[in-house]
Amino acid sequence: MGLTIDEVLEEIGSMGRYQIRLVFIFCYFGFFVVGFQTMLMTFITGEPGWQCVENSTVCNVTGVHRPGGDHYKLRCDLPRSDWEFAKEFTSTVTQWDLVCEDSIFQGVSSSVIFAGWLLGAIFIGWLSDRTGRRYVVYFGSLGLLAAAVVSALSPFFWLFVLSRAIVGVMIGGSSLCQFILMTEFVGVRHRNVAATLVWFAWTCAFMATPLFAYFIRDWRILTIAVTVTGVPFSFFWWFIPESMRWLLVKGRVTEAEAILRDVAAFNRKKMPDEGLLEPLNKGKVADFRDLFRNRKMVQRTLILWFAWLVNAMVYYGVSLSSPSLGGSMYLNFFLTSIVEIPANFAAIYSMKRFGRKKSVVIPMILASLAAMGAVLLVTDDGNTGEDIDRKGFGGCKLQKPIGKYQINRNNRKSLQPKHGYLAGRITMAMLAKFFIMISFDGVYVYAAELFPTVIRNIGMGTSSAAGRIGSFSSAYVAWLTRVHPLLPYGVMGIGALLSGLLCLLLPETKDKPTSEVCESESQEDKTSHDDYHHDYNGETTIL
Repeated sequence: MGLTIDEVLEEIGSMGRYQIRLVFIFCYFGFFVVGFQTMLMTFITGEPGWQCVENSTVCNVTGVHRPGGDHYKLRCDLPRSDWEFAKEFTSTVTQWDLVCEDSIFQGVSSSVIFAGWLLGAIFIGWLSDRTGRRYVVYFGSLGLLAAAVVSALSPFFWLFVLSRAIVGVMIGGSSLCQFILMTEFVGVRHRNVAATLVWFAWTCAFMATPLFAYFIRDWRILTIAVTVTGVPFSFFWWFIPESMRWLLVKGRVTEAEAILRDVAAFNRKKMPDEGLLEPLNKGKVADFRDLFRNRKMVQRTLILWFAWLVNAMVYYGVSLSSPSLGGSMYLNFFLTSIVEIPANFAAIYSMKRFGRKKSVVIPMILASLAAMGAVLLVTDDGNTGEDIDRKGFGGCKLQKPIGKYQINRNNRKSLQPKHGYLAGRITMAMLAKFFIMISFDGVYVYAAELFPTVIRNIGMGTSSAAGRIGSFSSAYVAWLTRVHPLLPYGVMGIGALLSGLLCLLLPETKDKPTSEVCESESQEDKTSHDDYHHDYNGETTIL
């Protein structure tokens, strides 16, 4: 009788030197290749303030005017020669004048990476189930770096958008594939630790991005600088193995055993004499339909999709509030990122102590409560910023020089934010980010363990695609504040609560062996996630 891969890993090292080296490689990948490129868009597509040019006879307001301020839109009625961008930093906005009637393109340039991410998670994930994980991770990373360089050198806006979309496609495919590849090399007992360590690298990249942006204010140089840091990943080809689980289900048993022998040798362990037990459906190619093969798979797939969508929507929805907290946008971004470090530690402890299900459900509900608390504090806070004496303005299009409309300085004191409410709002926002990060960590591990190996990349790819829909929609959820201040966080809170309740229908996977092939519904009911696994026709194979 042969051994399962999980049983072999227990003998040769579930988290030995080989796995630690692999985690280090993928932490480097998450930090320098993926993390930088994801959050770089916050700064290279940001909009600096504007000010009147010196000696202008038309533009007479003083100071720098930023998005959200009362003077912000007044430049749209001025000749372009009478105002200029503040000398704070350059971006795609300053490069192509994406303001006033063209300001919609700001959203296009910043959100296109998520659209590409959506496509990459689906199609490149599907490709890796046919060609293997190793090729997708490596060549997807090289394609990502190449497209990032093209975006930095783009002379045209359409070429910039296209290249950033390609960056998103490569991130969506390669990052998901490296996560799956890493979890497939780690034993059951250490899978949550290895998976969460990668997100530490992701968080560190988020924290380092504003540091780069603070010292490099030119958007083209900034893009090239962070991209160059990922180039050494090209030398890791010889240290990235193919997934032995993928090889096993493809019937390439000899190659899978050779990789396991390499793991044993590097971990200084003895390879068991027993061979690998082969699944009955080896070589069979899975497809999208296998996610809906029976009632249990339909339930599992749809709930996980919704959980990913909600986690991404809340995560990015809360993150979108960081620039409006006040003060330096670089410091704000850093603070909303650093809170993820204790969240990752909490996720590791929670998944080990309480299991995967509770680590997804409970933090998701707590995040929704904290987010709604933040918006309640906003409604009790006064408006901030400057007030314009609008006598004679009446909300109509500006017909007179802006100098006619001066700041009403007598009202400024009453319009300052209450410091207690401001501190409370920041605290609640950080708590929301803290809890949703725990849930997001958990749902990655949870989904990877719930989907069998033969369809894991398809399942994770489509789940990640659902997450990208959530991240893309978060901007529009935030826009609902124009209808009512409670709507954005109300939508996120209700979604998180519903998702948490639905996840209660899923089984716990803590310390359970990973399924290699799809199970028939009747056999799954009988075995209840024990060591028996089945082929597509319901035949039983003991792993």
